[in-house]
Amino acid sequence: MSIRKVGGVFLRVTNLEKSLEFYTNFLGMEVAFTEEWDGTPEANLKTTEQNLFLTLIEQDEVQVLKEPVFNLVTDDAIAMHTALIDSDFNVTEVENWTSEYNHHVLFDVYDPDGHALNIIEMQPITK
Repeated sequence: MSIRKVGGVFLRVTNLEKSLEFYTNFLGMEVAFTEEWDGTPEANLKTTEQNLFLTLIEQDEVQVLKEPVFNLVTDDAIAMHTALIDSDFNVTEVENWTSEYNHHVLFDVYDPDGHALNIIEMQPITK
């Protein structure tokens, strides 16, 4: 018996509508469906390559994730970084580094509640 995959990440937000705007309009995720759990509004988001990935759950108060606990993969980190800056979002500087397997271009962006999200582009190293 073993774990087959990550089923999803649950993130608490204080304003579901505002958070949905950020995650869909600025990060390009799609709403798979919305529902309520015991009267609590939530939205299930997906990326272009994955089905359900991120569930946003609206609560009056949230514990803000000041350090990223997951990353979101993009094909063009520089363009996304520029677009987020142009839209007045709080982002860190772009970092570049190379491992034995990949070249990484990455930065963090903070959602409307201040949760840190890591945005990363990885290009395989050809040997």
